[in-house]
Amino acid sequence: MLRTFQNILLILIIIVTALKSHGQAPKYSNEFLAIGVGARSLAMANSTIATISDVTSTYWNPAGIVLISNNLQIG
Repeated sequence: MLRTFQNILLILIIIVTALKSHGQAPKYSNEFLAIGVGARSLAMANSTIATISDVTSTYWNPAGIVLISNNLQIG
């Protein structure tokens, strides 16, 4: 009796795991390129549009270039 219950439980766990872990196909062919630029913006969940004032402002908000204080930045 216990062995049957364990088999049923194991089968249910495998089915639920298989249903939950299916991979989702990307909608567009180049969707993997939409990662973003910079560790700071990635840590802030890409919510850095108006607060960027470093070399990555050329990607997020080109108007932020005027806020760059250093002459040389490498990104």
